[in-house]
Amino acid sequence: MTMYDVINEFQNLAEIVADDDNPQWRDPGKQVPKDNFWSRSKIAPRAGTARLVRANNSQPPLSRVGEERWIMFRPGLAAENGWVDYPATIPASSFVRCRLLAFMDGAASSGRWLRVAISEVVPISELERRFRATQRQKLETRRLLTGYLTCWQDWEFWEASDEYSGYWLLARRQADHAHVVAVGEGVWIPGDYYHWAWGGHVVLPISEWRRICTRTV
Repeated sequence: MTMYDVINEFQNLAEIVADDDNPQWRDPGKQVPKDNFWSRSKIAPRAGTARLVRANNSQPPLSRVGEERWIMFRPGLAAENGWVDYPATIPASSFVRCRLLAFMDGAASSGRWLRVAISEVVPISELERRFRATQRQKLETRRLLTGYLTCWQDWEFWEASDEYSGYWLLARRQADHAHVVAVGEGVWIPGDYYHWAWGGHVVLPISEWRRICTRTV
């Protein structure tokens, strides 16, 4: 159960759940950097390869060798600053299924470096085709926060937050409908902050999408 009913409704229909605590990926073949001045990878992970990813939560998304989990990938500076500042990276972002190979040492920067084997990659741009659409006329929204709507081409990204938590929704807009393909939630828990993302395919009337995204700053 999530904090926000609008996210909880999508979560119940989602096909993928991923760790989204600002993971930052290293380019293929690169080693753990010695400081924090390194380029966040613009190269999407590829199934059948191994990569380094930095987990920024004090509790890494993978806790033991051999464990598997989905982790988000956003290219370049979007990994640090998000889709609001870099909306053109939305289609190139992905859900990445990873298996932990090893915890890496030698990182002077904050966070924990993981070496992972990549078993599956689902780009944001393919979620509509990948998963059968669930048609909904209305989502439960007893609690909506004030937020921002970022538009790029036919993508719309809604992000809303308060002091301790927040959520986002990502949809591809059509004339009469919005194809919601991903949502996320961040929650502060004493001692740490947790971010999760869900991928799927829910189709809403454009009027319902506009209702959810009307509380602007």
